[in-house]
Amino acid sequence: MDKTALVYAFHMPVPLPVEDSSPRRLLRDVVFDKMVAAIMDGTLEPGERLNDDELVKWLGVSRTPIREAIARLNAWGLVEMEANRYTRIAKKDPEAFAEASAFLAGLHDLAAQWPGVTAPRDLGKAVKSASAKISNQDVDGTLELLDAYGAMVEATGNALFIETELPLRTRVKFLSPDDPADYDWAAVAKRAAALAR
Repeated sequence: MDKTALVYAFHMPVPLPVEDSSPRRLLRDVVFDKMVAAIMDGTLEPGERLNDDELVKWLGVSRTPIREAIARLNAWGLVEMEANRYTRIAKKDPEAFAEASAFLAGLHDLAAQWPGVTAPRDLGKAVKSASAKISNQDVDGTLELLDAYGAMVEATGNALFIETELPLRTRVKFLSPDDPADYDWAAVAKRAAALAR
């Protein structure tokens, strides 16, 4: 057997590419998710004007998926638009927060009473974490509590319910006051205790 044949006999074949079975995401959805994350973490600040050219450069995509994402952000209440005047991140508004959070609380109460719903496995741990922060008047605890209730909504399996709750929860989290003095901590603790039960 010559040396060339010996080399080929022990050479490993090149592996075939693994097909990605996850569904392909539309560019506008990817842009939307990035913009929501930037709004929620404060990278894009309340009242900040949005410039298409800057967004194109930042996100590395064309204007079309950006405009589609902005239209959706507007529907979620995270962006304000005035034709031929401005497109900007929404401003925090205490009245809008009160209205949205009251509606969200109603949806969350409905989720907790949903027939046949089973609480997600990690819900108890999430509520315990949120409750500890709430007892210390930590604003992050209120946000965690909203997400815990959101997990109950997802557990209903009702697509319409989920599609209604998620944008509203995101809006409430965005509008939530930063100052702990602006919260009724007894009421927040009561909601946490209700979910724990």
